[in-house]
Amino acid sequence: MEILLYFSIILIIFYSGFQTYYKSKEKVPIIVFGLLMVCNVTLTILHVLEVSIPSPLEFITFIYKPFSHFLYSLFS
Repeated sequence: MEILLYFSIILIIFYSGFQTYYKSKEKVPIIVFGLLMVCNVTLTILHVLEVSIPSPLEFITFIYKPFSHFLYSLFS
């Protein structure tokens, strides 16, 4: 039941936002809006299914940890 509420709200937001950008006849805002809505729907589905979503900080730590170790070994 909760998923129907989420999707109805998402559809209302998508419809109102898409109309605004469609009237402006510009393609870039429509593409960006569509991509953001796809991300929103994906995160909503994952939230409803109670999937563990890692924080962005964990990704940043994963990327910079080897570089940090390299710099630490260089200067010690």
